Amino acid sequence: MINAMLVDDETMALEQLRYVLEQYREIKVQAQFTDPLAALQALAGNLKPDVAFLDIEMPAINGFLVAEEMLKVASMKAEIAELNVRFLRSNADNLPFEGESFDYVLAMGDLLSYVKDSTKVLKEACRVLKKDGVLIATVDNAWAFLQDFLSRGEYSMAKALIEGGEVPIGDSSLSRKVFVTRPFFPGEVEFRLSESGFDLIDTASVVAFYPYDERALASRISAAADWEYKYCRNRETFARSEHLFFCGRKR
Repeated sequence: MINAMLVDDETMALEQLRYVLEQYREIKVQAQFTDPLAALQALAGNLKPDVAFLDIEMPAINGFLVAEEMLKVASMKAEIAELNVRFLRSNADNLPFEGESFDYVLAMGDLLSYVKDSTKVLKEACRVLKKDGVLIATVDNAWAFLQDFLSRGEYSMAKALIEGGEVPIGDSSLSRKVFVTRPFFPGEVEFRLSESGFDLIDTASVVAFYPYDERALASRISAAADWEYKYCRNRETFARSEHLFFCGRKR
């Protein structure tokens, strides 16, 4: 059983990710947090997830810093328990593992949208997976950005997305750091997987019915998640969801 921790300041994304992951019998969501600082406190205590799904851009602290702190806490706990555990930090396009080492590779938190070369990262994931191993990933949805740009009359941004495939994101009121996302159009997911050695086995939308009224969402989050999950594999939702979830099996 894989124990997972989810951290995302967007409640709807958090709930729907949980719904999707819990369809896999080998994955158990051990804990979820909308506050990354609360997640760090829990990790310093008794929480021991096998894997964490982290949003990149969050208030107060981003996903990269959470990951750094998680490694420090894990290293400290291993030392106290006198366990010989190595905690590695590496680039996604050059993993420090032998070929065919793993049954699963996780690329959640839209990781493939934020690396410099997603094709290289996909091929590296394929390299370290065993035959029939599974890649589980989310990416930013290009249709969501295009819809937002056109509805606000930001035609130059829409053109930049179509021609360059990149979108600068970030909230200057929260951080001076600007990220660049390379969102995927739903129709290109299967092709991108296929050219990297995978067969597409599952696709779902994540946060299809945004924008949500935050107060209404807080009081009826379970109902909202039920509706999201009900239609998350309906292809019509792929054109409007904020993120795309997919799984690929290594050929």
